[in-house]
Amino acid sequence: MCDVFLSYSREDLVIAGQVAEHLREANLDVFWDREIPVGKTWESHIEEKLMGARCVVVLWSSNSVASDWVRAEAGEAADRDVLVPATIDATSPPFRFRTIQTADLAEWHGNREHTGIANLTAAARMLAEVDIEREDDPAQSSQILGSGRPLAIAEVETGLNRGRSVTLTEGMTGVTIGCSHDCDFVIDDDYISRHHCRLLIQPTGHDSRAGGQYSFSLIDSGSTSGTRVNGEHVERADLRSGDRVQIGTVRFIFRVLD
Repeated sequence: MCDVFLSYSREDLVIAGQVAEHLREANLDVFWDREIPVGKTWESHIEEKLMGARCVVVLWSSNSVASDWVRAEAGEAADRDVLVPATIDATSPPFRFRTIQTADLAEWHGNREHTGIANLTAAARMLAEVDIEREDDPAQSSQILGSGRPLAIAEVETGLNRGRSVTLTEGMTGVTIGCSHDCDFVIDDDYISRHHCRLLIQPTGHDSRAGGQYSFSLIDSGSTSGTRVNGEHVERADLRSGDRVQIGTVRFIFRVLD
């Protein structure tokens, strides 16, 4: 079973590949290459993947609206309420699908912050995670530290901890991340040190506490396996919204909240 079945026209192969790559960066398992395993027919293989997908992303274009296969795949997904459509060239979907909210990727050129791809990814993740059983206590899946105004969130994207998050609030100075139970954010992973790293929050400017301006930085606490930010080993790094942090086998995304 895959998280996402990507339906598209062969003429749109390039942008389909970009969408697939972006969804995989969001830790979603994507079927899109249409290669046929030995001993299976093309139709039976596609049907198996389509019926087993938790979510079906359809890329509408002037090419795909004319494709019987794409229409059929979209119809099956709509019947199962797992359809996430997008238009990649401003082409309107076929009449049957026009009542379904469609992500606009007509002006998307690979930017992670683009509203259309962000909405598409969020919808796909929501559907894909519906049937995923979590071993962790739901009450511990999201932690909010402090009682002040929420400033930022760090959300785990990989492994059994996927979906767990910690929200940082005004008035805090930082949080400790590691596998020890005395850490502020405890992550169970064999390659994470007891006190792996610390996320610091610092007001900027003389009146920043009143104005609400803050900076964020990450400090490795002498961990065994090290800390990476956007793929680079760091001892200390300033964090920006959208940065990805890797500790052990766990990756999380850091976002600053408006």
